[in-house]
Amino acid sequence: MTSNIESKVAVVTITYYNPDVNVDFVRMELARDTIRKAAEMGFPVYIVDAGSPDELLKDFESVGANVKTINIINMAIERIAVFKEAYNSGHNIIAWMEPEKESYVDQIVKTAMPIIEENVDLVIPKRMSMSSYPDIQVLAECAGNKAWYEMTGHNLDYWFGPKTMNRDVASMFINYDCKFGTNWESIHLPVLQALYESKKVISVDVDFHYPHRQVIVEERIIEMNNKRMQQLTTLVAAGERYMNHLRSRK
Repeated sequence: MTSNIESKVAVVTITYYNPDVNVDFVRMELARDTIRKAAEMGFPVYIVDAGSPDELLKDFESVGANVKTINIINMAIERIAVFKEAYNSGHNIIAWMEPEKESYVDQIVKTAMPIIEENVDLVIPKRMSMSSYPDIQVLAECAGNKAWYEMTGHNLDYWFGPKTMNRDVASMFINYDCKFGTNWESIHLPVLQALYESKKVISVDVDFHYPHRQVIVEERIIEMNNKRMQQLTTLVAAGERYMNHLRSRK
């Protein structure tokens, strides 16, 4: 049964899948399940897509998701656009998540409650366990979290991805400067801005399980392991540059 809380939290995400690529086909099916679940639970869902099959987008719309398409494959531009869609629709709480994280949908209200009840600005969910993850991803993400902890002094699960925020922090994601990177940086670096500007940022434990069917297909692809390590080195370096940028604005 839908509660009033779900209706107050806009779920935002981006999609782009090539069904002829095996890993994309699996991720596309996971996204279909995730969006359906979020919409059926009563969350307003906003999606910006950069070229997935029309059939998938129609499935999203059939369950009530708001879908916008753009003609450019650029993760930063897609993310900025989807945040704008939810922000301009008047939502006071916005929850970003990757579209393949179906089990996370059950945790969204838990991350929204501190914003509703305690005037928290940004909630970074913390995975209670990473036992369901591919081994290389565990190594890379734990290393990334440690590097950013040493850089910021805040012990958060930065590399998880999902985050829930109020409008003030959402504006930081909307105004992200793409010169610092157009890939993973756009969903991670604004967190550093929120911390630097002394926004109230807290961690909330969540029960999340990485989809087993995604693990099976990803562990067979060497490019996925390379991607995890590239993400680690890229974000650690980008974080250092961005922190220097924030300090230079004084």
